[in-house]
Amino acid sequence: MATAISTDRTRRGGRLRVVGLTALTITIQYFVIEAIVAGAWIDPAYSYVNNYISDLGAPRCATFADRAVCSPLHALMNASFLFQAVLVAVAVATLGPRLRSRGRWLVIILGSITAIGMAMVGIFPGSVVEDLGSDPLLHGTGAMLAILGGNLTVLCVGIVARRGPLLAAGSFVAAAVGLFAVLAQTVFGTDLGLGRGGVERLMVNPWLVWAIVVGVLGLVRRRRPHA
Repeated sequence: MATAISTDRTRRGGRLRVVGLTALTITIQYFVIEAIVAGAWIDPAYSYVNNYISDLGAPRCATFADRAVCSPLHALMNASFLFQAVLVAVAVATLGPRLRSRGRWLVIILGSITAIGMAMVGIFPGSVVEDLGSDPLLHGTGAMLAILGGNLTVLCVGIVARRGPLLAAGSFVAAAVGLFAVLAQTVFGTDLGLGRGGVERLMVNPWLVWAIVVGVLGLVRRRRPHA
């Protein structure tokens, strides 16, 4: 009976792992939706350099001294933010407890903060600097939680991934790039020559790309356990 219980737990753990890895892989939806929403901008055209990411979810049009904002598919972008929050939460809940280290609780906490931040960005759309339909303080707080939480979660995964040197190395690289961009923008006030949109993506995209890569490689490894 003990053997049967152990086998059942192993199978259940395996299913949960697949769910978590699938959630990480589906993170690609963020980039797909971002491209669709950005492409819907006609006048003005969306600029990945001059516009903030959050401009894509701004619910009203406005013209400022430094840029123009008018996102016809803003609801779709905000839905993507919310969906990404769900994906992060699912991955944290299914994969976090499986990390074989006491540090897994820090990963779970930081991952949960990331999910909350992503949800706030979608629920309170707008900009971190102007009132474009919601409270910019709540939107900015959500963006900060998502950016810092995502990068720190990846960093902690790299620290606790003792049996996965490639996972650890990839995690360190992704977190280093993201956190470097955060420091450059917030502490030193430079966009690294990438524009406000470019440096913001350097803060966000590394941990999102990391999620996709880890998810895909994890699923492939389950199909080819001896690879």
